[in-house]
Amino acid sequence: MSDLDFRALWDQALTYEEFVKQSTEHCALWTGVYRLANIPAWALERACERGRTLRLLVLAEDWCGDASNTVPTSRSSARRRTAWRCGSCGATSTRK
Repeated sequence: MSDLDFRALWDQALTYEEFVKQSTEHCALWTGVYRLANIPAWALERACERGRTLRLLVLAEDWCGDASNTVPTSRSSARRRTAWRCGSCGATSTRK
């Protein structure tokens, strides 16, 4: 088994917005969860208290129910905190 090259995966990853734009089955679910995400300020402060940039590389597909309920909330957090960056990739969602 070979190790994953996370830097290469990150470089190929779509932004969250690109990923959702490409979604074919559940776009409304992804955008709806994102729109309703409400992360308390204390939770964002706690997540960023180390003072460094965090990268979240999501390996998911449009049809994945677990991802569609958690990734939009993470992206909402990343949008509100400059210390977070979010990229998405999966079998069909990497840049060519």
